[in-house]
Amino acid sequence: MLGTFTVGSGPHGITIDSSGNAWVSISGSDAAPGNTVNKLSSSGTLIGTFTVGSEPHGIRIDSAGNTWVANYGSVAVPGTTVTELSSSGATIGTFAAGNNPAGLAIDASGNIWVANYGSNNVTQIKLVAAPVTSF
Repeated sequence: MLGTFTVGSGPHGITIDSSGNAWVSISGSDAAPGNTVNKLSSSGTLIGTFTVGSEPHGIRIDSAGNTWVANYGSVAVPGTTVTELSSSGATIGTFAAGNNPAGLAIDASGNIWVANYGSNNVTQIKLVAAPVTSF
């Protein structure tokens, strides 16, 4: 069965939590950048909209249920951070990354690996997430 749900302008990344809710990063457009993550129930109902850094792209959930978001920014004003949200959407912290962080992964040690599009490198943020054993 195919279902289509409205989430906002410029959805860029998506991940699913242990309850089956979808977390979608909304990057917007050049004219109207998005700075949010939308949480949808498994039936597609909007549960919440949470503010994060500029033009979020990559998004992952750790084993504690916290959501991690790469804040890409724009070509004119590159993003340089990763935001951590609780399972309820509250901001827990913001961590330095590289230039235009676009994607991220969480390893079995709780390290966040960030792909930095603007600086052509990868940043490792050590031991800040709850370890993930499957990818």
